[in-house]
Amino acid sequence: MAGAQPCLQGEDSEEDVPLLPTELLVPARLAAFYTANEVFSYDPDRFGLAVAVRALLDVSDGVPLHGLHTPGAVPDLPKSPALLRALVASTAAEPSEVEALRCRQWGDRQWKRAMQKAFQASHEYAAFLDEYRRFVHEVIRPRLGEARVVYQSEPALRVAVPSTRAGIGLHRDLDYGHPPTEVNFWVPLTNVSGANTLHLETAAGRGDYAPVDAAPGDVLQFWGNQRFHHTVPNTSAATRVSFDFRVIPGVLYARYPPIGMEKGTHKQFRVGGFYSVACPARPRCGEYHGGGAPGRRCECGLGRSLVDRAKGR
Repeated sequence: MAGAQPCLQGEDSEEDVPLLPTELLVPARLAAFYTANEVFSYDPDRFGLAVAVRALLDVSDGVPLHGLHTPGAVPDLPKSPALLRALVASTAAEPSEVEALRCRQWGDRQWKRAMQKAFQASHEYAAFLDEYRRFVHEVIRPRLGEARVVYQSEPALRVAVPSTRAGIGLHRDLDYGHPPTEVNFWVPLTNVSGANTLHLETAAGRGDYAPVDAAPGDVLQFWGNQRFHHTVPNTSAATRVSFDFRVIPGVLYARYPPIGMEKGTHKQFRVGGFYSVACPARPRCGEYHGGGAPGRRCECGLGRSLVDRAKGR
């Protein structure tokens, strides 16, 4: 494709460095995003992320996100799969009538699929995705210093109420088939620390797990593909609410096209599947390049070139 090459000019002339323990070579300017865990800040008042998540979780007026586990804070049978999962996981040994109902519903696969479908079709979910895309476009893309980035189309919303059970087991994203070019971003919407946060190692295989201290307005950046991470039972008195997603710098998506699909979701690791594109022209550029809007093309021309380059055109 003649128009694709100018978009990627200069890629091969950059100094490359090895990305250990993988066999990948990455531009030196990008290496730091994979070699160090870092918490950085953004202005939460610029985005309606917390407001959108409150609407998604149907939190009662006046109840803070960290208190949504308290009686009456949310509906008995919430519409959010993440919230219902958290409430079921914290069920007492002798469940109440409401807790028993939640467990029965969560154990019904057909009902759970219908719940997930209705949740993703809701206006509240669409509003959250709009804010999320804008966040990627205005905060993450500039941070990476890339004209375009490939990012997870739908972030993972996570809720952890006080419980004696851990929500996320020890793992690397590699274990779920994810490509090693991904960089992880974890965005807490409540204060997190100690037992009520994510624990991760400082380097691949080091095993020196430490909790992440952060607050609303902070973002944790780390290489979750190669670094083991997990949570521990939330023995605090507060609920943790966060969302997380993965991003691939555009130059690396073109150089190392991902293959396969995510274990569990069966979403293909490609633009129009697991990923979308953020470009200088518009936050929702990826919808014009990955099959979301057949035949349409963003005016930037970049996203299309990424797809063509990944396909060897």
